[in-house]
Amino acid sequence: MEEREERLVEERQRMANGNEVVSEVLVSDSDVVNLNVGGTLYATKRGALRLISGSVLELMFSGGWENQAERDKYGNVFLDYDPFLFSILLRYLAALHTYGMAAQHLELRPIPVHLEEEFRLMLQHLGLKEIIQPHVDFKWSPIHKTPTVTLKKADTVAVSDGDGILRHHVLSHEVFHGGIFKFNVLVEYLEEWAMIGIVRSDVHLELADDACTEPGTYGWGSDGKVFVNGVESSKRAYPGRPFETGDQLSIILDCRYDTLTLLAPIADEMMEYKIPKVVGTHWRLVLATYFGSSAFEVTVK
Repeated sequence: MEEREERLVEERQRMANGNEVVSEVLVSDSDVVNLNVGGTLYATKRGALRLISGSVLELMFSGGWENQAERDKYGNVFLDYDPFLFSILLRYLAALHTYGMAAQHLELRPIPVHLEEEFRLMLQHLGLKEIIQPHVDFKWSPIHKTPTVTLKKADTVAVSDGDGILRHHVLSHEVFHGGIFKFNVLVEYLEEWAMIGIVRSDVHLELADDACTEPGTYGWGSDGKVFVNGVESSKRAYPGRPFETGDQLSIILDCRYDTLTLLAPIADEMMEYKIPKVVGTHWRLVLATYFGSSAFEVTVK
């Protein structure tokens, strides 16, 4: 991965240096650009290709590097990528360019599983990785929580004081959708029981609600229970894994494939526990605890 990042930086620098020595070509976002992608012809507006600032496509089609672009015998700019995968990216960029702010919540259509790694490599090479893995900061919500949960360390640590309180919960401040999000979870301490997972953003939790059993909630309990759409489902072929104080876990939310995955160590090996076919598109991370005290620190990678 580091080598690919270095090659991408070198590619950007090479094109940037080319801008200094190659004469500028007068261009406009309304220009129609003809592309030959792996032998398949496409036409799109230049503005769609230049949409993501700092990407390889934006540098290629900004005018300064235009005369050095590799072309086929008919003069079409040649890009050596899989045409099917590139068409998915191009459709997404073209929609964003055409519809503007109205399309800001559009999502890439799912990629066939066996092509997923190649698609990621293509985005990585083009400097577009954040399209499917957006960079976000994590905070627990100061509003979506019970009074018995306090927030520390810039809201990344949720501390619950369960003295005499049956249920308490806290949700993430952010709503996650459209991409892949990995939450690294440190169980700083856990006195009784807790569940970590996701809840649909449209689900309203009252202070005394049992967050685990609300429709729209998915996650794993510290005793190995699994909650699927608010139903305890560990006996229905959904795998769970107990966790305790000191455990370091990860939860991966893939909004494109509607899949939630828990990564938890067993004998120093990270094992996967998946909940497929989660129903929804916009999610908050949820932490629910029963009695006792607990503290969970979450960061997003």
